[in-house]
Amino acid sequence: MQLIQTPTHESNYGNGKGGNGQNLGRRFIVLHGSGKYPTATAAQELEYLKTPGIHVSYHVYATKAGTLHQLVPFPARAWHAGSSRWRSGGVRYEDLNDLSIGIAFESCNAVDEVYPPEQVAAVFELARNLMRAFDIPPEHVLTHKEVSDPQGRKVDPVNFEIDAFRQRLAGPPKETLPLYSETNELLGEVTIVDGRKAYLPDTVRSSL
Repeated sequence: MQLIQTPTHESNYGNGKGGNGQNLGRRFIVLHGSGKYPTATAAQELEYLKTPGIHVSYHVYATKAGTLHQLVPFPARAWHAGSSRWRSGGVRYEDLNDLSIGIAFESCNAVDEVYPPEQVAAVFELARNLMRAFDIPPEHVLTHKEVSDPQGRKVDPVNFEIDAFRQRLAGPPKETLPLYSETNELLGEVTIVDGRKAYLPDTVRSSL
């Protein structure tokens, strides 16, 4: 996976004018539709996103062709989510800019918007890498529509199948079976993945 460095102006990201916002790390990924004009090209939209003082930014912009452009460093706070909130594990999070990585699909957000396989595959690989790097669970991969506050303020990325995308990120379902010793002593559980691979519990692995 290649990230083309296409940095935006420093006035378009950070903790905000007057110190608004905080950089609290990366616990979520928020997916967007960029909302470009139907006649605009990806190159034109990227030029706009580099304009000083627009006060909008994404960490990464994914073109229809599957090219990934990084505009903001991942440790920095980009300005993509706006008024936003989410509840997970009994915790209410607000201002997702403080906590998330923003990825924009090149998109007009049309009612018949289509995301080519190359574009989705590139964002999928990027999301998997970011999940590993920042310990982000698949259920924390969200859309701008899901986190917007109030609900209905944003609808992007229009037509994107987020549930199927999250399911792919989570990987195949795991089956656990009890594991017994030759003397019928319960040692723990063994995890079966795809009906083939077995992962022993740590307690058993340490005794081998």
